[in-house]
Amino acid sequence: MCMTTQLELEQRYVYESPDGGKTVYRRKIGGTNEVTRERVTPETNPTAWEQLAVYKDELEQLVESNPAIKEALHKLLVVLALTRK
Repeated sequence: MCMTTQLELEQRYVYESPDGGKTVYRRKIGGTNEVTRERVTPETNPTAWEQLAVYKDELEQLVESNPAIKEALHKLLVVLALTRK
């Protein structure tokens, strides 16, 4: 049986959107009120680079643990670099 440690839970987030996806907030698992949540989506339309920056920490963890995500992210970064203005 695999047990999830408290540290692992603290590093995971629940994503919520009160308006059907236009505004997205995240809070650590176990956080129960609006004080513990943070807005993930910016006030303006972000560039792809800005969107990736929002998820930087989580992507770093996923890339280390999942070769398929590492490969997909690498391909995405290549495409972004080739199409960047």
